[in-house]
Amino acid sequence: MTLKNLNLTQLKIQITWFVLMTFVTLGLFGTWLAPYDPTHQDLSQSLAPPFWHSGGSPAHLLGTAPLGQDILSGIMVGAQVSLLVSLCAVALSGLVGVVIGLIAGYLGGRVDTVCMRLADIQLSIPFILLAIVMIGAMGPKLSNVIFVIAVTNWVTYAKVVRTETMRLRERDFVKSARVSATPIGLILFKHILPNVINSIIVIATLDIGKVIIFESGLSFLGLSVQPPTPSWGAMLADGRKYISIAYWPSMFPGIAIFVVVLSVNFLGNFLRTQWDPQSKK
Repeated sequence: MTLKNLNLTQLKIQITWFVLMTFVTLGLFGTWLAPYDPTHQDLSQSLAPPFWHSGGSPAHLLGTAPLGQDILSGIMVGAQVSLLVSLCAVALSGLVGVVIGLIAGYLGGRVDTVCMRLADIQLSIPFILLAIVMIGAMGPKLSNVIFVIAVTNWVTYAKVVRTETMRLRERDFVKSARVSATPIGLILFKHILPNVINSIIVIATLDIGKVIIFESGLSFLGLSVQPPTPSWGAMLADGRKYISIAYWPSMFPGIAIFVVVLSVNFLGNFLRTQWDPQSKK
């Protein structure tokens, strides 16, 4: 790698960390940092343009929504929903997928066959269709959204961990633990799991961006958190009706989704490059 490429990579990493830290900060403290209450409606300020447009005001830097809500405040507070859903859904789906992958890869045989057939069935069902059915039955609550995304997202973890476990179970240190009558649970979580944790972290990092898109898509369809709670997908849906006369209610939430997902994916690709020898060839 040349010095120029190295400097460019470092610059990208710094920008990525800045974006992600900003996103996390908004997710944790957006309610206190937002200049306005994002649920406050002021019809006299309906569709006010951003400050650089004629008629815009520094009081609403990114303009206002159709009902007069401040868009910047909505984006800042809406980051809480994306952060909460992405972290909880990734943690839950990762936990389920890792446990299934460890068990299937280590035991093999019928257990492996049953687990992988369940994974194949899961992959054959379109996510949106499953989400509509499940959320329609359980109700459009944030906890239900997290559950639905976790249920549909465990397969990648299970398949990757299973493959790694099948390779590791033939290594000498695992055979030695088996011969010494070490309990299976201890073998899986003490000897095998630490050797696959890098792959799990990379998958989880890449998964966060996908989950943010999933949640935004569900919000766009009205299947995630309900008004007046702000979310990026719901802001997109509300603004699309006025796109011909005012682009800002839908464009700025879309930019927020794009920038955060791009940063998360870049971080995941960087980690994969650093930890996977095959990607360096």
